[in-house]
Amino acid sequence: MLAFAVSLAAAFLLAACVPKQDDLIYGVASRVIDGDTIDFKTDSGETIRTRLNCIDAPEKKQPYGESARRVLSATIAGEYIRVVTIETDRYGRTVGVVYLDNFNINLAYESRI
Repeated sequence: MLAFAVSLAAAFLLAACVPKQDDLIYGVASRVIDGDTIDFKTDSGETIRTRLNCIDAPEKKQPYGESARRVLSATIAGEYIRVVTIETDRYGRTVGVVYLDNFNINLAYESRI
């Protein structure tokens, strides 16, 4: 019974991280701000600050913050990415799911933290 409850809870958490709208933006990851925030330059030349949906990495000055930034940077900096927009947060940042080719960076990164 406990295993079923844990599985059900995991399913609900995963569902919360699935994109609810199909707003796609393409561009190059130009700067990794910290472990869960990037800037990327769109194909139209606009720079968009984006938080990775369902990821909460330490801030740069917190323990492991610089390590989290380096891991994300090593993965996507300078790469052509696709962002599925989920929402805009209270700071005006796009919140989304980042893909490198067909690889979901949010899910892969979540498992490395």
